[in-house]
Amino acid sequence: MTDKIYAGIVLYNPDSKRLVENVVAIASQVDKVILYDNGSKNIEKIECDTNLMQQCKLIKSPKNCGIASALNKLASFAYNDGAKWLLTLDQDTVVKLGLIDTYRKYMNLPQIGQLCCLFEDRNNPKMKLTNFAEVEKVDRTITSAALVNLLAWKDVGGFDESLFIDYVDHDFCAALIHHGYFNYQINYIGFLHELGHTERHSFLWWSYATTNHNAFRRYYMARNCILVARRYHTSVWRECKWLLEETARIILAEKDKRKKITNTFKGIKDGLTIDATRPMRYVK
Repeated sequence: MTDKIYAGIVLYNPDSKRLVENVVAIASQVDKVILYDNGSKNIEKIECDTNLMQQCKLIKSPKNCGIASALNKLASFAYNDGAKWLLTLDQDTVVKLGLIDTYRKYMNLPQIGQLCCLFEDRNNPKMKLTNFAEVEKVDRTITSAALVNLLAWKDVGGFDESLFIDYVDHDFCAALIHHGYFNYQINYIGFLHELGHTERHSFLWWSYATTNHNAFRRYYMARNCILVARRYHTSVWRECKWLLEETARIILAEKDKRKKITNTFKGIKDGLTIDATRPMRYVK
């Protein structure tokens, strides 16, 4: 008997058509799909759609509790329901047929914290495989389509809910490594994903992309990248340099410049000054 694998999807005002496409793509590959709604305004439509889908469990929150808390709720439900693995998905991530079968080939690797793979960006569909290694250990991966070992999740104390939204995945990767686990990346394009709302631009000799994250996200992106760097003793200067480059991109090409820049510098200030210690445990 193989270990039970659940899929968990965090929802926040999802596009109904894309969500259904997402669930249909993964439902036949796993034992159960769990949806955690973070206070969506279109919850009635979500309920209507999920009631029509088998193997689907909807958990509702009256407010947005953040991505980390939602991931912990999904992982806790799966763990307590007897699952050994949780595939974490964004609400607009659509996996390819055979993703789980591909992952199963690598589930006996030593000290697995999580498995991940490559993806095709909807805004950059020409991505090609550039790494010839079949599988490699990586320091970072995104949440989308990561197959989390729930025993490792429990051991590290879960996802850090104090981060709320951004860099939750990077912190979790680092926490796994800190506890002796590995993040394994399979050299395989396994899902379709979108990083923000990316647009390509050029200025003089500089070709660059903007993600167009809103001002709310800009605060957490700035604060959390510095917090995680401080927490795991990596280069804070490198993160500050990246944030300054992001600020230049905002100035050149994005809307709502003033608020985004203000929130970025507020995030930098808080990231440099507040306690960087990883909170104890959220696992229940």
